[in-house]
Amino acid sequence: MTNLELRRQVLNIYKDWTSELP
Repeated sequence: MTNLELRRQVLNIYKDWTSELP
């Protein structure tokens, strides 16, 4: 897994998490 792929995964998880906030 490259740094770019890892960063993309983290961004997706972060987006999913923030989307649940009001």
